[in-house]
Amino acid sequence: MNFIPVFMILVLASSCQLSDAVCPTQQGMMGGGCVFDPAINCLSDADCSGGQECCPSGCNKICI
Repeated sequence: MNFIPVFMILVLASSCQLSDAVCPTQQGMMGGGCVFDPAINCLSDADCSGGQECCPSGCNKICI
């Protein structure tokens, strides 16, 4: 039972990196299923290039 909270903490901690980029404010989210596509979505700033930041976008994250 403790595996999921620990995993979530590790994922969140790995995405907390210093960057000059600023994520835009999220507007209202729409319902629907979410599919993670590694060609589009990211898990942390390390997945982004060119000084981009991994920012929330709906129920996933994208490089901005």
